[in-house]
Amino acid sequence: MSNFDDLLNGIIAHARHLPPTQRTLAEGLARNVVSLATREHDAEAKALLTKSVKLEPTNAVAWNALGECLAMQENDVKGARSCFHNAVKNGSKRGGPARARALRCHSIMLRKYAAGEGPAEHTKNTKEAIARTKAAIACDVNDGESWYLLGHGYLRLFFSMTHQKKDLKDAQKAFGQGLGKARAALRTWARRGGSSICNGDAAASAASNGAKEQGNGAGAAAGAAAGAAAGAGAAAGGAGPGFARLAGALADGAGGALPEYVPDLYYNRGVVLKYQEEWTACAASLRRARALEPSLTDDAAAAAHRGWNEHVADLERYVARTAEMVNRRAKVKPKRLKKLAKALAKASVPAGAAGAAGAELVPFSALVPGARANEGKAVACRLLMPLNSSYAPCPVTFVFLDGAQGCAAVSVYSLDREAFARVKEGDTVVLLHPELREVRYATADGAATLAYRAVHLENPSQFLVNGKVLRSLGAHAAIVTSS
Repeated sequence: MSNFDDLLNGIIAHARHLPPTQRTLAEGLARNVVSLATREHDAEAKALLTKSVKLEPTNAVAWNALGECLAMQENDVKGARSCFHNAVKNGSKRGGPARARALRCHSIMLRKYAAGEGPAEHTKNTKEAIARTKAAIACDVNDGESWYLLGHGYLRLFFSMTHQKKDLKDAQKAFGQGLGKARAALRTWARRGGSSICNGDAAASAASNGAKEQGNGAGAAAGAAAGAAAGAGAAAGGAGPGFARLAGALADGAGGALPEYVPDLYYNRGVVLKYQEEWTACAASLRRARALEPSLTDDAAAAAHRGWNEHVADLERYVARTAEMVNRRAKVKPKRLKKLAKALAKASVPAGAAGAAGAELVPFSALVPGARANEGKAVACRLLMPLNSSYAPCPVTFVFLDGAQGCAAVSVYSLDREAFARVKEGDTVVLLHPELREVRYATADGAATLAYRAVHLENPSQFLVNGKVLRSLGAHAAIVTSS
């Protein structure tokens, strides 16, 4: 804390020699950065930044700083949203860091504001947030945080509103772009000797971004406090490098400045992979998120942030149970298995069902892996057990038996929970155009490799129960993402 106090006092002392407009902005920026670093409220920061935007109503940097102050210190989403809107309006139309930052922050506020609205307004604000993030990317295509926010926006759009595969694919693409930028950030962080992340890093990152908006970057300094003070003052005039030294000093105290979005990016990418049941890649992404976010190693923090902690241990328990139930045929006795398989001897593809014309009935063993590799094939089966209706955000999953007593875990995407509960043991189920996945997953301790046959159906219309398509509401499980 004393280092922060010294820096702040140095800035205030040097700012006294600046013209009033520059002095107000310099001190307001400094107080806001230190407040973010220490997580302590500073009413003076808000007062100074409010005065600054009144003195210079077209200063996008001042509007950005006031918006961050309102959002982080006072949780004033509406007020922050208005500030970022003003920053966008007054920023350079050609782009630049200040405009990109305003667009990103405005996107975040739109998303938070949407959470308390009705469905129509929620959708409208989410789509507007995506548009703002795209505009931020247009300002700086190499900014990883903007790509992360775009992916998160599409993810929210997919699960909460549209349920359209295109939105999920767009989220994947954006996260992929963000991941490349994140790896570059991680390399920079590692070169600085960063081994852990603490609360100060978010402020250090914010200060560093503020420095880019203000001037020409960091330079060598003789005395951190004096350098930060002089830089902040010059920054208010639009040219000085020293404000970046404040960011550097904060980052050095924190052990290196890792951009705050990086752990979130890995976590949310893991959410997408989990939904697609890409278990190995999902586990790798969640492990990375956990390694980069130290609160996940603290039991008290883990209890408070359960959404972050649906991590590898939970995933492995689910995969292990699925593998056991498929490979042991749900522990059903041989006599019962024989009876269920025999009941399928007269099964057929329902005439008139959409997409069923000409489909050939085959056992699970005749399927081949790959998307669309089993077009024109169908599997008739009986339920052994319902496996999953609540492991968010995975699709509903059943363990089914075919006429040759082959077994598979069958996941039906976009099938609602009501329809899931209506599938009974005596029902004859026909799976149209199934996609085969041969799952192999090595546990984290290397002690076991879990393997089982999985089948995916992208649409409930491929899932026929007693000759009929179960009505689907297109509802997904509730999802918790890190935002």
